Amino acid sequence: MAPLPLERDFTKYFNHQTISNTVQLYVNDASYSCSGIILAQQSPVFEQLVLDGNDTILLDQFFFPGTEKVIKECLLFLYGKSVGVNAGNVEIVVKFAVFYQIEPLYQACITWMKNNCKAKNIFLFYKISQSLEGEKQEAV
Repeated sequence: MAPLPLERDFTKYFNHQTISNTVQLYVNDASYSCSGIILAQQSPVFEQLVLDGNDTILLDQFFFPGTEKVIKECLLFLYGKSVGVNAGNVEIVVKFAVFYQIEPLYQACITWMKNNCKAKNIFLFYKISQSLEGEKQEAV
């Protein structure tokens, strides 16, 4: 999928006292050093965590099975890299996008599903729609 168009207006974070320049994200045994400003700009959930002064975020408490398999790719998407959505990861990526309220990532997954609506994927898409039924409404 196409790279995320980064929001260029970072002025709301100018001279902000609680945003840490580097935020450590942990999922299981993996650790990722990320820009607090980029995380905050691209996800309202990450924004709240970062604005609350968190410079260490344990995603173990905010994830579901399989997140560790796609976290790096999802984080790189926030930096403007394209994401490789496929039948093997679309369910986890779309759940990540919904949970962290990353609308462009969500839309990338929806676009992939529309473009790959084939008989062999129908059960997968139905399963995803059922699992997201309440999550998308709660996240909005």
